[in-house]
Amino acid sequence: KLVYTLDLVGDPESDIVGYRAHSRGRVLDLSKRNYYAPDDFFEPIHRPASGEICICKGEFVLLRTHERIRVPPHLAAEVKALDGRSGNFFAHKAGFIDSGYGYGENGSALGLPITLEVSAVGRNIILRDGQRICRVAFERLRKPPVKAYAGNYTKPRLLPKQFRAA
Repeated sequence: KLVYTLDLVGDPESDIVGYRAHSRGRVLDLSKRNYYAPDDFFEPIHRPASGEICICKGEFVLLRTHERIRVPPHLAAEVKALDGRSGNFFAHKAGFIDSGYGYGENGSALGLPITLEVSAVGRNIILRDGQRICRVAFERLRKPPVKAYAGNYTKPRLLPKQFRAA
């Protein structure tokens, strides 16, 4: 199992390091692609000068890891929680990483960061850049898929495929 850390520095081309979901309760049509404006559902989290952010109890936040991952076609991966001593938060609500994620055609890609769905549990929590946030376990597949991963996250991207690029 590998341990991954939180990235609150982000891409040099943008100061957005994450997104905090609004609590307006709007419903998404999951069949739509590049359809919704991010601001209708999320507030951008800008690179914090302090290197830390607060996530309030019950909030839902999208963040990503510093490290990149390459999942070869004969493996799949699962994002798992750290032990309770790391803080009271979940960073893995959508915890499966598809075979071929960040791998590219014939292994040509250099990997991708993991987009994490993070929620504070029971109380507000401070998260810091470089903090250990999750671990990843790999599982061998019975047989490789016919087609490698070519989904939404073929480039570093925080928002799901239903949203237009911010």
